Amino acid sequence: MADTIDEADEVSVAVTEDLDKSTVQDQNENGLFMIVDIEGRGKGLVAIKKISAQTQVLAEKPLLKLDDEIDDDAEIALVTKAFRKLSARNQEAYLSLSGFASDIYQSQSAWRTMSDEHKKVIAVWGSNNWNDMVFKMGCRINHACAPNLETSWNERSGKQVWVAMRDIEEGEELTGTYVYDIERHGTAYRRDELKRYWGFECSCEACEGNQDVLEGKIEKRK
Repeated sequence: MADTIDEADEVSVAVTEDLDKSTVQDQNENGLFMIVDIEGRGKGLVAIKKISAQTQVLAEKPLLKLDDEIDDDAEIALVTKAFRKLSARNQEAYLSLSGFASDIYQSQSAWRTMSDEHKKVIAVWGSNNWNDMVFKMGCRINHACAPNLETSWNERSGKQVWVAMRDIEEGEELTGTYVYDIERHGTAYRRDELKRYWGFECSCEACEGNQDVLEGKIEKRK
């Protein structure tokens, strides 16, 4: 990318080693899911066999990670710097993820002078980073307000881990949630957050009127 950025060397950036096809296979070594195109949702993960509750479905090191707390003014420069450190293969994997740049990014003066490629890098970050990390496989997990997966960071392994919250049937899409403390919020709030920060209006079961789905999720977590 030809855009000029501040190097912001005082903030450390972590970049995962090359993630080749064998690594992707390791991430799904138990053969639980596959990546498919899902109408209206882009690419997603679908179970290829029944998955029992509490099964670890995926454990993955981040493709790109910012190590320090950052403010909005430094974020664009730091993400760009981290992207440039990726191998060509990992840059391709990163750019293959969906991207949406919210007003947080588009309102910054730097946005107006960026190349289209640079904007894509930031858009992918904006719609995929979870606690300042982007994952090659985990970021294929689409949103549902009553998801069937929950996720947490394992400090010892340096991996994000996704675990089945309930039994998942063969052919069912694997889903997570993009909204923190989602069970505390009503449909209007959830849809507003998802539209604002991810660019889509949620049409999951919970948002389409089946509140029992969301209430069942809450009950399972008690």
